[in-house]
Amino acid sequence: RTGLDAETLATEGRVVALAAGHPLAARDRVTVADLGVTADTLHGYIEETRSKGHDLAQLLTLVGLGGLTPVLPASVAA
Repeated sequence: RTGLDAETLATEGRVVALAAGHPLAARDRVTVADLGVTADTLHGYIEETRSKGHDLAQLLTLVGLGGLTPVLPASVAA
């Protein structure tokens, strides 16, 4: 126990960022399985891809170069 309480204030969907030429980019929906990730490894996948860039701009540059397919909060797609 930490002596702290936690309460969910909001939840947000996720999107995957794909390069325009990526085979999955033409789809309306992409599943976790399409990324070759299981439900058990999804959290690790999200953290690993997020750690590749220092900020959103760098992550999206890596996506554009075809080197990364991060799962991001849906608000970045707005």
